[in-house]
Order: sequence, then structure tokens, then C-alpha cells
Amino acid sequence: MRGNSTAKPVFMNRHVVWVVLVVGLAITAAATSNMKSSIEVMAEKDFADHCGEIQAKISDRMEEHVRILQSGADFLMPQIWLHAKRGGSIRNVR
Repeated sequence: MRGNSTAKPVFMNRHVVWVVLVVGLAITAAATSNMKSSIEVMAEKDFADHCGEIQAKISDRMEEHVRILQSGADFLMPQIWLHAKRGGSIRNVR
């Protein structure tokens, strides 16, 4: 009898150990998956923020170039029209 009574708790302990191991692995896998998705969402948000900043800087730079070109055209237009009024061709103005 003594041999049977000690064998059963050892057998039960092995099942409990395996159940605890499987449950622990399942919890670890769920936590890892959750953290991975959270990190991906944060990375996408950071990427979108950086893209927005770059787009704003490019837009500002393009507006500055437009202003520079417009001021250059405003500076040259009176000279072109004066040259044209004097009988010259607009094509030959440099």
C-alpha cells in the first residue's frame, strides 16, 4: 500500500507542473503579442509624425522659393515691358 500512496502524488505533481508550464507559456505568448502590437502602433504613429514634419518643412521651403521667384519676376517685368514699348522683342530681353 505504501508504494501506491506515494506514486499517486508524484504522478499528480507531474501533471500540475505541466499544466503550470503550459499556462505560463500561454500567458507569456499573449503578453508578447500584446506588447508587439503596442510597439507597432507607437512606431507607426512616430513615423506618421516624422512624415508630417518633413512634409511641413518641404511645403515651407517651396513657399519660400515661390516668393523668391515671384519677387524676381516682379523685378524683371517692368524692364521687359519698357523694352517692349521701345519696339524691342520680349524674346530678346536678357
